[in-house]
Amino acid sequence: MITTVTARGQVSIPSRLRKIAGITNGKHLHWYAVSEHEFRVIVENAGDAPGPLAALGWALRYRHGPVPSSDAAMRELREGDGV
Repeated sequence: MITTVTARGQVSIPSRLRKIAGITNGKHLHWYAVSEHEFRVIVENAGDAPGPLAALGWALRYRHGPVPSSDAAMRELREGDGV
């Protein structure tokens, strides 16, 4: 299969490959350079990343109490990432 890069650097993923990999709207693709002319693409599973409402749950935790400092908030959020 061959695709063409647009002037904006975009490429369409052929339908057959999207179906095989389960690529749907909103999925994240991780790109890695294997060599100068070869790349690896990893499809992130939906369960690997929190959804957009995850931040809302975190924010609601502090609606009745003091909001932590930026440093404390970032430490708390990163604990879930294993950073």
